[in-house]
Amino acid sequence: MKNSKDIFLYSVFYLLFSPDTWRVLIGFAAALIIGPRVTAGSGYTPVGQVVVWLMILGLGYVLSAPVGRFISKRLTSAFRGRGAKHISRRRK
Repeated sequence: MKNSKDIFLYSVFYLLFSPDTWRVLIGFAAALIIGPRVTAGSGYTPVGQVVVWLMILGLGYVLSAPVGRFISKRLTSAFRGRGAKHISRRRK
């Protein structure tokens, strides 16, 4: 069984190289930036504001698919290009 350090590092690298992680972060940033501007002075109830923010987050997630794939591919190629030989020698 692998130790907890290996499991933690695997989880961190999986999240770092996953395009969905970047898509969620971009959608969250869009909701934080655009959300207050859309709901300011509109008379929305707190529940309505949450719904608008969630819609912006969802749209940001959907529209950022190419950007998330680009970031993920660039990070993966940069990681494989620099340290892949060193890591593979150590594991043998």
